[in-house]
Amino acid sequence: MGVTVEVWRARIGRSGQPPIRCKAKSKFKMSAIVIGRKFVTGTLRVALLVSVILLLSGDIEENPGPTSPKPTARRETRQTRITTSGNIADQPSPSAASTARTNVETIEILREMRGEMHELSNDMKRVSGNIERLTTQFDKLQTEQCELKQENAALKTRVAGLEAKLDKQENQSRRGNVLFFGVPEKDGATLESWEECETAVRNVMSENIGLHDAAEDSVYGIERAHRLGRKVQGKTRPIIVKFSRDKVASKVLSEGRRVLKGSSIGVSQDYSEGVRNVRKKLIPFMVKAREEGRMASIKFDKLVIDKRTYTYDDKIENIVPTI
Repeated sequence: MGVTVEVWRARIGRSGQPPIRCKAKSKFKMSAIVIGRKFVTGTLRVALLVSVILLLSGDIEENPGPTSPKPTARRETRQTRITTSGNIADQPSPSAASTARTNVETIEILREMRGEMHELSNDMKRVSGNIERLTTQFDKLQTEQCELKQENAALKTRVAGLEAKLDKQENQSRRGNVLFFGVPEKDGATLESWEECETAVRNVMSENIGLHDAAEDSVYGIERAHRLGRKVQGKTRPIIVKFSRDKVASKVLSEGRRVLKGSSIGVSQDYSEGVRNVRKKLIPFMVKAREEGRMASIKFDKLVIDKRTYTYDDKIENIVPTI
């Protein structure tokens, strides 16, 4: 089925038809113009689009109107601003002058802030330079400190080695010395002379130890003999004897340790201060080992327990076996 003439005419309108004459009772004639639907729709769309564009631009308001209740006064004010030449005078309003003054103050503040920022930047550069110099100096000091620590450690090692050598030499020089303990001392404030001490030692050697030729200087030559320390009432000071030969001192020590064992008189070898301190620390360990029924003795600065040698370690304050 096709489109009828009536439908077609309704779609395209009646723009091409002659005007319809309306019959009226009045003497005037009325004519009607038939407009197409597409034309009306397009016109409305254009009007709506223009309205939206104007609203989005912000140049107009939705319902513009006079802001002053007296529009005539506004016109008069505008006319008073016209100069003799017919142009509008460039006289800023109070709000514009205030805005200009605020802008000037803001510019001045910004300039001051820019200057302060420039000074602050220079100060930061100087501080950064100082920090870099201090860092360099600190690194240099750390390097020097490390070097000093290494030198100090090397010096300590060297000093310890020198002390060990000196201690060894001192002990070698003391090989001819023998200490006699428990030898009766004169009462009173009178001090014994070297000769009296030597006589007392020879009597102990001949009577207590059994060396019958101890009185002969050619056999048991004594270079000197004297008491050690200050005299204290009620205490007997030991006598140190320097023999002329080391062999004689060794013989007196071996015989005296064997014969005088358990008596009030005893003999001992003379050692340096360092060795004496070590021996004092080893004595409690020797006593403990003997109480446990083990064979223990101190030889020079070492402790021998059941034929195993130990040394004293100051760091752990205990004895450690030697390698």
